[in-house]
Amino acid sequence: MPWDAAVAVAALNNAALQQQAILLIGGQELARFCHNDLQRAVLALPGQNVRYTPGRISPQQVGTHRPSYINALLIQSRGVVSVPACDRCRDGHGPFPECRRVQGRFGGACGNCKWPDLAARCSVRDNEDDDDDSSSSSDDDVVVISDDSSSDGGAPPPPPPPGTALAKRFPGPLKKKAPLY
Repeated sequence: MPWDAAVAVAALNNAALQQQAILLIGGQELARFCHNDLQRAVLALPGQNVRYTPGRISPQQVGTHRPSYINALLIQSRGVVSVPACDRCRDGHGPFPECRRVQGRFGGACGNCKWPDLAARCSVRDNEDDDDDSSSSSDDDVVVISDDSSSDGGAPPPPPPPGTALAKRFPGPLKKKAPLY
């Protein structure tokens, strides 16, 4: 079979598309996934669409509304490229090909570290504590399901609203405990 330049170009373009894809979230597309003031404030910043590696992000993951996933998407769509990249990004970990961060938000951690909720371990994060991350993203916190409110002296938080997926999986109240390191 003779060599055909058009077929070669099409194959290369197809391979490039399969290695990276684009999430069209540079506008307000994430608004319905933002559930707190920090997320809404970051969403209000100028945005751009996000490149990602196919197979590392699924619609089902984003559809869970998990705070670390939404925060990572906000970081990638509103953040700036970090130079140098963090250790995890340099090693190719995470769903995004670029190490991006939003200084002063989410502890300054990059989206690739925030995605699996490892922001506290990001090597490019801000020097200050993650005080402004009221996003319910725990950065390594352990959540324990318990009806016992006596261990911390306070009443447990209310259970999730009836009929929600979380209420069906965990009918009792949720209570945070110290990390188990």
